[in-house]
Amino acid sequence: MKRDLEHERVLSIVFNLSPAQASVLSALVRGTVIPANELLEYTGVKPPIKVVVSHTRSKLRTHGFDIKSRLLVGYWMEPDDKEGVEKRVTEWVSR
Repeated sequence: MKRDLEHERVLSIVFNLSPAQASVLSALVRGTVIPANELLEYTGVKPPIKVVVSHTRSKLRTHGFDIKSRLLVGYWMEPDDKEGVEKRVTEWVSR
């Protein structure tokens, strides 16, 4: 998956995220289950990725969305949460 820097920029504005958090969210919204090592490689953030994911999860929960995880499997978002995030992005872009 190729990074979408514009998508990340808008996510950071809409959800008040750092660049690293926006990169994590962009990957999860556009992907399926992503193992921690792949997410680390995709985002380019310094380890530990679980700290960045935890902070991103905390911010998203204030908006009613969640990031799921399972040890040795990876991170993902449920389809309803992905749709909700993208709806917020679309609303912001069309303002």
